[in-house]
Amino acid sequence: MVGGRYDGVIWGKEQHYDLTPDQYRRRYGLDVVRPEDNLRPVSELVPGVIPYAIVTPDGQWSDCAGKPDQAWSDEVGSLLAEHRHRMVVAIDCHC
Repeated sequence: MVGGRYDGVIWGKEQHYDLTPDQYRRRYGLDVVRPEDNLRPVSELVPGVIPYAIVTPDGQWSDCAGKPDQAWSDEVGSLLAEHRHRMVVAIDCHC
């Protein structure tokens, strides 16, 4: 789900809930989460946003699993710098 529980985080929107995507849809409806609130140029990301994972344009998946916080933060910074002219799409996905 685009945005999902993290709707607007990449724009600096404060979050006040911790619902699963299904609970969120039932409570707020799908029209509350708008794709445009979850798209942003990499160069305009709110400082300090550290995602669980990043998928680069070539389809490469990188995530924080098993990495110390600082190592992951450094990797995120490097990936974002490398792709600074791209767009970010915030996705909330669950298995």
